[in-house]
Amino acid sequence: GKPFLDDAKYLFQSALSAAAGDIERRLAEIRLAIDAGKVETAVGQYSSMRELRILSLNDATRRAFAEMESEMTVLQQKLEADKRAAAEAAQRSERWRTQTVTTLAEGKRLEGEGKYAEAVLEYRKAMLYSGGGVSGKQAAEGITALEATMKKAQSSALSTLNSARQWTVGKQYPKAVEKCGEIIAAPALAGLHEEFLSLIRALEELEKNPADAKAVMKRFDDMQKTINGWVEEQMSVPIDLRCASCGGAGVRSCKACSGAGQTEPAACAVCLGSGKMPDPVCSGTGKVECPTCKGKGEVEEWEDKIETCKVCNGTGWDERYVQKKKCKTCGGKGKSSTRVNLGLVRCKACDGNKQTVCRACTSGLVLCTNCNGRGKTPTTCAACKGSGTVPCVDCGSSGLAPEKY
Repeated sequence: GKPFLDDAKYLFQSALSAAAGDIERRLAEIRLAIDAGKVETAVGQYSSMRELRILSLNDATRRAFAEMESEMTVLQQKLEADKRAAAEAAQRSERWRTQTVTTLAEGKRLEGEGKYAEAVLEYRKAMLYSGGGVSGKQAAEGITALEATMKKAQSSALSTLNSARQWTVGKQYPKAVEKCGEIIAAPALAGLHEEFLSLIRALEELEKNPADAKAVMKRFDDMQKTINGWVEEQMSVPIDLRCASCGGAGVRSCKACSGAGQTEPAACAVCLGSGKMPDPVCSGTGKVECPTCKGKGEVEEWEDKIETCKVCNGTGWDERYVQKKKCKTCGGKGKSSTRVNLGLVRCKACDGNKQTVCRACTSGLVLCTNCNGRGKTPTTCAACKGSGTVPCVDCGSSGLAPEKY
């Protein structure tokens, strides 16, 4: 019946009001989570309450919801981009680890073959790949040992070269050639074989033509400088393993969106670009049920009828007692008031139209919660999926360019 429907409407309105209050409280909690940098928590909380958006009963709450929706879209995209970046970084790290092990093994192989300079280069590359890990420490130890070996070979070569010089001064050219051969046999100075072979040929020619002695002696001075310079160079070859195209990051800025992660905004699918949507409170009509007459258009009218008190006959005193007392019926006024029901009359609040203007909207429309009233929504870049970066094709996302070496 009617009383039951009235109670149901009241309970429903109360529930809506309570829900609106809960929405505002939860939006405030999400805002605190965002300010605290807890993006994943904020996104999770918002995802669990999006369906409550329809219960926003006023423009302020709807606007707050729309702003949060827009912000959450950006945060969700950033969260997904961060997760992808973390996964890519983990993959790059694994590739670097694999490259470190491979390079370290190559360095040990070269060292075993006596190719010390090349081994040092591989060890140094392994150190860069490893970023200071266990393999990097092994490579550093290998470099230290090989540097000591090369320094020792350098000292020995200079001493042997000086002996060859002395034999040359004494015109004992075969002895000088023999000493130069000892230097060539040293694995640490394999990179200087051609220079020493050239010196040996010059000594052999000198035995045939002693007139060139001065030129050959100058070559001894030059070879001393060559040995010192070559060893120092082997120990300090600059290495940059980073991919030149991406600077070692493994990714490059997306050209499709210029690194923004979004392309040109598209018309909002909800409001079709208008920035407005029908108010869920009044279903877009701009009218709501009149709260005064509860949508009936009529209200009962009552009138207070004033007449002489029948108990005290207008005196205000109750004569039934020996000692005068105020009339309890009229309170000593001598007049009594009776409410008289005059029947149903037209409701003045809605002028009998049963509805009043909805105060939560303007002409039945409110800000679109999908685009925050802008009429357009950002479009996630399809090329980079909103991250603003794409894998570097030059290095296969590894960030490395080992082919240089």
